[in-house]
Amino acid sequence: MENLIFAGIVFIGILTSSFAGFGSALVAIPLLTIFFEPKEVIPAFALLNFFVNIFLVIETNRHIKWKTVFTFLIGGLIGVPIGVYGLVHLNPDILRAVIGGLVALFGLLFLSGLRLPFKERRSAEIGVGLVSGLSGGSTSMAGPPVIIFGIGCNWDKNSFRATLLAYFLLLGIITNFSFLFFHLFTPSNVRLLLFAFIPAVFASWLGVRFKNKVSEVKFRRAILILIIAVGILGLSRILVK
Repeated sequence: MENLIFAGIVFIGILTSSFAGFGSALVAIPLLTIFFEPKEVIPAFALLNFFVNIFLVIETNRHIKWKTVFTFLIGGLIGVPIGVYGLVHLNPDILRAVIGGLVALFGLLFLSGLRLPFKERRSAEIGVGLVSGLSGGSTSMAGPPVIIFGIGCNWDKNSFRATLLAYFLLLGIITNFSFLFFHLFTPSNVRLLLFAFIPAVFASWLGVRFKNKVSEVKFRRAILILIIAVGILGLSRILVK
């Protein structure tokens, strides 16, 4: 039953990210931690997500803003190990609540028509990468800072999706080595990963097909609604405890 629960939630998360370029962890991690200990499922999900992202980056590589990706990674290299240390030693629910609240707030503001004057500057991108690395290492939810930045810079649909996927793929290398260093991969969570691998690959294929049929306006609206929903979901986990 645990294998089925894990595989089902993974399917939903990977379907989301293959369509939007982000959201796998934002959707899946709050649900997974209802049924499992965070230290058990976060490393398993992160490694599985990394393998799926290889396929997705190959599919969309011509739209990637590589300069931005590598600038994000400068901050991410610093943030991820600190975040993983926090996963080992701290309660991640408070961080999830902060992330969830901020994501929901920014999503509502953007959906209402607000456009923050973000610019693709090196210093801003390094800062975004740092915050993303911290949240990615501690909760596997590295997306909110770079999602908000991409929307604020008004990236087009293909660049938005492709750049996020490439960044998450490379950040995943750092994250998974950090999990390995802290001995967070176990026979139990590796079994979960293997059971969910085929459903995850199928979900990624479906998401790509859906993405190709959606217009730019509908895509952006779907992204905003998605981040509001997952932000509220992450916030609600701490409020009901």
